[in-house]
Order: sequence, then structure tokens, then C-alpha cells
Amino acid sequence: MPLLCQRLPHQKYILAGGVGSGKSTELLATADKVTPHKAVIFVDLLEHFTSRIGARSALNHLQSVELIGLLGLATLRAADSALGVTPEPLRQALSAAISGLRRAADGEPAAPNVDIAKLTKGIAMLAGGIFGASLAGPAGGAAAAAAAPSVLELGLKVFEATSEAFEWKMGVRERRRTGDEEAPAQAVLAATNALLDNLRERTGREVVLVVDGLDRIAEPTTFEDLLIESSLLADLRCDLVVSLELGLVQHYGSRLSGWSCFDFTFVPVADFKRPDAANPKGLEFFVDLSHRRFEAIPSRPHPIPLEHLNRLAYLSGGRIRDFMTLVRSVATAAIIAQVPVAQDKQVNKAIEQLRRDREKGLNSLELDTLTAILQDPRRRLPPGAVAMELLTKNCLLAYPNRSTWYLPHPILMMHILTTTG
Repeated sequence: MPLLCQRLPHQKYILAGGVGSGKSTELLATADKVTPHKAVIFVDLLEHFTSRIGARSALNHLQSVELIGLLGLATLRAADSALGVTPEPLRQALSAAISGLRRAADGEPAAPNVDIAKLTKGIAMLAGGIFGASLAGPAGGAAAAAAAPSVLELGLKVFEATSEAFEWKMGVRERRRTGDEEAPAQAVLAATNALLDNLRERTGREVVLVVDGLDRIAEPTTFEDLLIESSLLADLRCDLVVSLELGLVQHYGSRLSGWSCFDFTFVPVADFKRPDAANPKGLEFFVDLSHRRFEAIPSRPHPIPLEHLNRLAYLSGGRIRDFMTLVRSVATAAIIAQVPVAQDKQVNKAIEQLRRDREKGLNSLELDTLTAILQDPRRRLPPGAVAMELLTKNCLLAYPNRSTWYLPHPILMMHILTTTG
């Protein structure tokens, strides 16, 4: 996303990848790099739905207008916390819009208004690049331009959720979907855009919203509602960066109008032409990663020899999460066994556990699809829902090249897949 630091109008970016590919780390790094140039608000939807909504699965039924309202609340909280109280008409507009949306969606015209203060405090997020309260106000933009760096709140600051409960239930499966053209949706969009405009005016900076966690959405209908059938996200008057599941982005890519897509693929640890052989450059990345992690424990030498690290790196499939799971498992087993460095026994046990986890639940149709990819010298993504499901389950992995290529998780080639292309 090289242009995100530039003052270009309302850029929209998608970071597409599988779970465990390092997207969240990349999003945080991107947000941190942008803070010297723009006001940044980072929202972790997975954390919000897990800890505040109490139902991670509700993400699969999130509506576009609900997401817009949530981002409006995050913008309001960032402005209140960094710049002082937001003008009351803007607060009331968002409160009325969310209240009206709930009444219309739930069919309860007599439902009371939401408590906007509690909702705002019920969001955990990060924010940075926002000027201090001393520069707030109509002249803030001009003053900000001449301000010394010491006056700025640069870097990402954590804002914890402080209210007891988040009263707005989102992602309710049975709830009627609200169309873009309906009055409640337009009211929520208008209120959120007004808050974004106000934040821009008070800081003299463009605003970037970074939304992590949308990659956990696996339902095609929800994906379509958010990005294909709805234009609400595209209509936000700010820069927007979201993470999405790679398979769905690949499937709907030609219909993602107005979005710039970046594939965040896994590290290629297998050779393109001979997937049963390792790619040395990919292995080097993970060996270096493990050494940097263990440098934080200076009193203890690295517990895993190089030959075992290379094997773990290859069998991780280039997934950082799988690699670190293997390394932690092996290192812990070595400590329990009271050996200075891991032996074959500890390494093989960790690998066997990951192999069983990855093979679990695979059916014959999925295995046929994986085998077909192994036999395809071009390593292209097959059409259909089976390949999408395999990507979601991280049994099929995407790798970078001039164009993205695909390979079954290498650990599946230990036993259940024996044919290599």
C-alpha cells in the first residue's frame, strides 16, 4: 500500500490472505508507519466480537451498515480521547442513526435510544497520528501544519474498552438485512462521515481506518453484502484498509470495484516445480525468525538444531503461526525431557500432532482437489467451493510469484497425499 501515506482522496485497500499468514502484524506495522502522516484508527473486529459481543461466529452475519456504525463509534471515541469532547450535534446524530437502525432492523419502533456514551466506551481500539487537544478547533489544521513533532501524538496508543457491556447486538443471523438505499443505512453513513469530516478538520490530517478481522468471514453471502452488493464502505470519506480471506477475494476479485487488492501470501518454503523439495530462501526466513525470537532469552541457547529447524519450516507450509506452534511445542518438550537441545523424538511428536490436526475432517472430494493441484504444473486455483473451503481451512496455501500460485499444505504430503506433480 505504497500510496497510503500520500494525500490522495479516500483510498480503499484490501489485504487478502489466510489465517496465520501474518496479516494482523502487517496491518499494525502499516498503521504505525502511516501515523506520522495521517490520523489512524485501528479496530480489531475479531477481538470485539469475541470479548464485547460474546459471539465470534456473529462476524459471519455482520451487515455493512452495522460495520459502518461501529467505525463511527470508533471515530467518535478516538476524537473524544485525543481532542476533547466532540460537538454534541455530531454525537446525537450517530446516536439517533444507530437507534433508528436497531428499531427498523428488529421491528421494534418503541425501542429506547442507545446510550452512545456506553457504546463508545465499549470499543477497544488503537489510534495514532492525532494532534493534541491544544490544537483542536476550526484553526487546528493551520496550527497543526506548523506544529513541532513533540506536539503530536504519534505512534499507536491503546484504548481499552471500559464499559461493562456492548449493548448493540451485531451479526444476528435472523435479522433482516438493511439495504444501502434505506433511510436507516443512509443515516448511519451520514453520521459516520460527519464524524470523519470533523476529525479531519480538527487535526488538519486525512483519516485512515484500519479494520482487522474481516478475514474471519467465511460466508460468501456476508462477503457479498459487505463488498459487492453494498457500497457503504466505499462511500466512507476516509482511507480504509481491511483484511479479507484470500479465497473469497480471489473468487470475487473482478467484482471488487473501487478497491485495490494485495495478496498477503505465505512464505514459499516448497519448490514450485518440485513441491516435495524445500525452497532454501523460504527456510532461511524461518530460521532467522526463530533465532530472533530466542534472542529474547539470552540465558538459554537455541534448543532446536538447524536441521530440525529447516524441517519444521518446510512442514509449516510457510505459515508463521504453524511454524511458531511447532517451535514452541518442540522447545517445551525439550525442557520437559531435560535435554539441552531437541532430539528426533520431540521434533517428530510435534510434527505428528500438526499432521493429524491438518488431516482431520478432510473428505475424498477435498483430497481429490488437493491431488489435482499437485499434478497441475501451473499450480493454479481450481474453480468451485471445495477449493475455497480448503483455503479457509489452511489445507491449501497461496504463495507469491508474478501471479499467486497454490499448493497443499506440505505436511499433508507426508502421508495422506503421496502424488507430487
